[in-house]
Amino acid sequence: KGGDITNVLDNNLLFSLMNEAKLIVSKFLEVWEQFGSLGPSDARVREIRRIAQPAADRIKIWPGLRRFRSNILAHPYLTTSGKFIGPWDLLDKGDVPTYHAEGILLLQCVHAATMTVLLEFEAEYLGVLPLLTGHMDPPDAAPGISKGPEISGELKRIYAGIDANLRPRGLNLRGPVANEFSLANKVNPEDRPFV
Repeated sequence: KGGDITNVLDNNLLFSLMNEAKLIVSKFLEVWEQFGSLGPSDARVREIRRIAQPAADRIKIWPGLRRFRSNILAHPYLTTSGKFIGPWDLLDKGDVPTYHAEGILLLQCVHAATMTVLLEFEAEYLGVLPLLTGHMDPPDAAPGISKGPEISGELKRIYAGIDANLRPRGLNLRGPVANEFSLANKVNPEDRPFV
């Protein structure tokens, strides 16, 4: 409430959340355009898009958002022609949001536009809502860990396996790369036997 999210969240988590925001906002633009294609035959669609357009227009100030989603977030730093593109190329051009506040604002724009459309199509939305919310809880027998305290033990097991596989290779396990990833991931050295 009025505070800065960077004072609450870890930088790595904030980075991940802002990349997820870019994915969500890009998907919204895709759906917004598909929804708009119904406009020529549906006056309700045309009118409600006109009403919600300020939110979509605010998102569209970022011309590189879709390319960033496709070439950086969703695919391995490659253009559609297979050329390498670094993650900073679009950021340096100012074509993609870089600050967390902008990411949060864009998510709020998605929320505002979605709410506006759903207000117009409330009866239709309420009709399909049970289909959208029927499977919200994860299954009891899902694979993988389910609680935060389990992470450390599982990481120790994984790192022990990697350590056993790395030792015969004679790689520098205490050099700059190992240190960079140790610090970047804030991994406890006891949890990472090879560093």
